[in-house]
Amino acid sequence: MLAPVGTTGGVGTPRGGEAPMMWAEPDIAHMKMLMRAVFSSPTAAKKVGTGARDFIHRHFSDDVVAEIVKARLRYLREERASVERGSIIKKRACLLYTSPSPRDS
Repeated sequence: MLAPVGTTGGVGTPRGGEAPMMWAEPDIAHMKMLMRAVFSSPTAAKKVGTGARDFIHRHFSDDVVAEIVKARLRYLREERASVERGSIIKKRACLLYTSPSPRDS
């Protein structure tokens, strides 16, 4: 079940116009069922755990996360350079169109 995080101005409290953040309330009965399944089928539980560990390693190891961060930084650097180039072009265009032409003198 989802419930609002809080309304006291702490972490998770929405600012003006934002949707409230939600918190997943634990389902104790479901947790008990899962724990019993783990206890009664340790081989199956180990297989699930091994798969989860492998997934985390493939998608969230130090090397993988470092590549994700480097790619994001490259993108932001290129985006910033593009904006700066656009600003320079706009400034040059503005100067061209606002400078008096020889005919205006």
